[in-house]
Amino acid sequence: MDLMAPFGIYLPRNSSQQYNEGSITELKGLGRANKKRALREHGIPFLTLIRSPGHIMLYIGERDGEPVVFQTMWGVKTQFMFGDEGRHVIGRTVITSLEPGKELYNLSPSRGNLLDSVYGLTFLVTNKQASSLRQSSLRGK
Repeated sequence: MDLMAPFGIYLPRNSSQQYNEGSITELKGLGRANKKRALREHGIPFLTLIRSPGHIMLYIGERDGEPVVFQTMWGVKTQFMFGDEGRHVIGRTVITSLEPGKELYNLSPSRGNLLDSVYGLTFLVTNKQASSLRQSSLRGK
């Protein structure tokens, strides 16, 4: 909300309202690879929000072919040898992949991967504006 206001994009306070602010593309039912592909093919850096339950992220581009996001996150879920669950605390605003904590030996296999919970994209521009932005970025390459 505060990040976008200086650019004339006024977003509501909570993530569910922000998700409904623009043109939505649903990603429910897609696997990890297809979610990443959809974001790489259709995402517009700094104008695409990524939604998971109770959370919103800003797509900022790619690094080494992987989508990169700006987000404030508490942590990632972990699981230990005997099934005890925990959390690897991050507790700050960070730039990450869509799979933060993937390198942790104890990342929870069923609940630790953020990408699994991603269910949609919101574009903060109209389809016509998005098409124009994509065309101009293709000309720049």
